[in-house]
Amino acid sequence: MKLSSVLCGVFATLTVAFPKEYLSLATWGVEGYAKDNPIGITTGGKGGKTVTVTTAEELVAAVKGTEPKIVKLKGKVTLPSRLKVGSNTSLIGVGLTAHITGAGVDVYHGDNVILQNLKITHILDNDCITIRNSTRVWVDHNEFASDINQGPDHYDGQVDIIRASDWITVSWNYFHDHWKSSLVGNDATFRDLDFGHLHVTYHHNYWRNMGTRGPAGRFGHQHVYNNLYEDFLYQAIHSRSDNQVLVEGNVFRGNTSEALSTYGLVIPMDSPNTCTCGDEELDGYANLGAKNDWGKAGVNITQKGNFYKADYKYKLTPLKLVPTVAKLGAGVGRIWILPDKGETRPPPPPVACLSHVHVSKPNDTCDSLALEYNVSSAEIFINNPDILQCDDMVEDVPICLPFQCNTYQVQKNDTCTSVSESLGITIKDFASLNPWIRNGCDDFPSGTITLGKFVCTTPSDGHYNRTIKSDLADSNYADEIVPRPENADPGANQQCGRWYTVVEGDDCVSVLGQHDISLSLFTAANPSISPSNCTTSLIPGQAYCVGPTKNALPESYPRPAYWRHGCYFSGNEDFHRPTLALAGPRLSHIKPLSISSCQAYCLSLSLPVFGLQNRDTCICDDRLRMDSRPNKIWGCSSRCGYGKEDCGPEQHPIEVFSSQELLAVEYVNIGCFESKEEYVILGKNYMEWRDGTLEECASFCREDDYFALQTEYYSPVEQDNFCICGNQLNPSIKKLKGEKESADENGDNLPKYGSFGRIGYAQTARHAGEVQQQQLHY
Repeated sequence: MKLSSVLCGVFATLTVAFPKEYLSLATWGVEGYAKDNPIGITTGGKGGKTVTVTTAEELVAAVKGTEPKIVKLKGKVTLPSRLKVGSNTSLIGVGLTAHITGAGVDVYHGDNVILQNLKITHILDNDCITIRNSTRVWVDHNEFASDINQGPDHYDGQVDIIRASDWITVSWNYFHDHWKSSLVGNDATFRDLDFGHLHVTYHHNYWRNMGTRGPAGRFGHQHVYNNLYEDFLYQAIHSRSDNQVLVEGNVFRGNTSEALSTYGLVIPMDSPNTCTCGDEELDGYANLGAKNDWGKAGVNITQKGNFYKADYKYKLTPLKLVPTVAKLGAGVGRIWILPDKGETRPPPPPVACLSHVHVSKPNDTCDSLALEYNVSSAEIFINNPDILQCDDMVEDVPICLPFQCNTYQVQKNDTCTSVSESLGITIKDFASLNPWIRNGCDDFPSGTITLGKFVCTTPSDGHYNRTIKSDLADSNYADEIVPRPENADPGANQQCGRWYTVVEGDDCVSVLGQHDISLSLFTAANPSISPSNCTTSLIPGQAYCVGPTKNALPESYPRPAYWRHGCYFSGNEDFHRPTLALAGPRLSHIKPLSISSCQAYCLSLSLPVFGLQNRDTCICDDRLRMDSRPNKIWGCSSRCGYGKEDCGPEQHPIEVFSSQELLAVEYVNIGCFESKEEYVILGKNYMEWRDGTLEECASFCREDDYFALQTEYYSPVEQDNFCICGNQLNPSIKKLKGEKESADENGDNLPKYGSFGRIGYAQTARHAGEVQQQQLHY
């Protein structure tokens, strides 16, 4: 994603990479208190000089002073001390590279400041951003992170707003892996100073794997709407000390203990250095506007306030769409900025896919496109994150079409059985042709309400059929030479194991995609094909080599350097869309799609971890999701996907690779323990583990401080084995001494303690990277 050469102020429209589909759901420019306030709209450095900086020294000098200025940060800088940003400043990161570490950002006694598209991480013992005695500040489309393994006070806040600051908007930010996120009003003793100020809007932020303060407020007014909270472990929104908060249209998912509280107690996890029982303050106030989805989290409103409605215009995203919109829109690299009125509008980012692109027209739906192009309506929805509702598309949106297949329109009373019988195929085959159908057809035909009514009755042209014995991570190549066809391209390499005859209408995108070969290898194996004009070089009726053997081009085409980690999947689901198993993904349809082209694309974004999904989608990131799991159910080493011989079609997996080796989980044995109570470790996670190893248990517990392989005896011959995770050893456990301490991992030397004696094999676990999987270096 590029920022245009002209960076305008807040009057410009800010648009994410998923163009008009989302414009119908939310306003992407400044919204809330930073826009509507008694002083005036926040414009930052609008009208001022633009400068691009690449070093810490240049950055410090560029943001000084009060004259209007737009400062564009390119690349990573390590600040020696906190950055003082002057008034009338727009500090905007370029693309995905702008990264601040070492020290955070201060807006002190300032006014009219925009902080946008910045990644700020690991700021020790201080805030990522502190806004103090300042007005009109817009914090937008940034990413904030550290880790939660060091305890609450190793780092401080991510965005703290204090000392009578006012008219602030915090929007479209990605907050993750941190303890204390955002505090409004940092001291109960400043009541007289803060009261009547601290008006802050929080909207469309994505919080994941956090501890507290999302936000926590004193003495002010916060409007919190359309935010997504995932695994906000202890307390998300906290209103205390006479604070007023209006909460509406937010979604809570995963392990969140308390979504909203007005009880004045500052819990120990939020105030660990004062008292183990927490701090007592006055209660706050809360009002609920549009419906929230609390998930499994608790809500504790001790008193309602008078903040019933925000006194400005804003547009709520429909509640069911908040998770998708927040995940795809929040964070860095999500915006491009339009020029001022009268200047030429830059084109939107191009859409490239393996088949064809359709630009949506009025009244288009997934079903109408499926009928027009002979494709699955579900595949249209699944492969286009811009489509949020199949029956409510916005016009002028580029739609990447899937490969064609014979289709059937599902009728009102159809079932899997009736459709399969009418087609003359088995239910299993019908489901494999339409991978969104799961759980023994329990979601058919109900899933067609979301995904449309046109299903495939034959394989689509792009489906992968495994016909070679090679490991599919290296599937550009074939195993053995096959006879050269008579219609072969005269210049094609002789040592070829797969040939394809071009037909009218073929293009290089579909040919390369169907045969999983990169453009560089295809042109090397077929010298008559021009890399720059591949499609026009193809001759219908002529056969081309689409699978040279590994020895065909050993010197001119070296194997790329990457690790294949196998198939990964996540249990989370959203609108039946295949869940991305990488964190904060950058998703793109690469043309053509191959391992090497996906790797090159992701490395261009400085993201070393990449994945292939559904054979037409490349996903980039810098790490695996914390909830990713290796797919060992099918026990196959072929590529992930939906074909019969692919790995894990029901889990919609991603085949994960990385340009850098993923580190293993390290651990150290601290001995054997027995416990008369339930477990040797206090924790919430456990898994039955019949033949598990230490490495597998360590990987399963990689987010916790301790793990144990524990055997629970019911009788001398009856037992269950568990992998237990937790962050604290049970105080009642007893460490075994002497020869008992040398019990092996299989439990062969473990003493018997009667029908209810329990014994564990406890070890500390430290997260030192990501899960170690089988590392095949190609």
